[in-house]
Amino acid sequence: KVTPDSRDHVKFVDEIELAYVMQRYREVHDIFHAVLLMPTTMLGEVTVKWVEAFQTRLPMCIGGAVFGAIRLRP
Repeated sequence: KVTPDSRDHVKFVDEIELAYVMQRYREVHDIFHAVLLMPTTMLGEVTVKWVEAFQTRLPMCIGGAVFGAIRLRP
């Protein structure tokens, strides 16, 4: 079972402020899953990425939403 305390801290980010932002992003990602009742399936991840893209406007979220949606099969 994954909990916020069991996840590794953000690595490979030299700036303390950016590491803080990335850590909070990861935590918000988990909150979006819970609030939206989205499972950790491909469809659930893409749905969460779309919400994150609109909410945060981070390039990695926009890319994940667009390219993840392309990978979805009917």
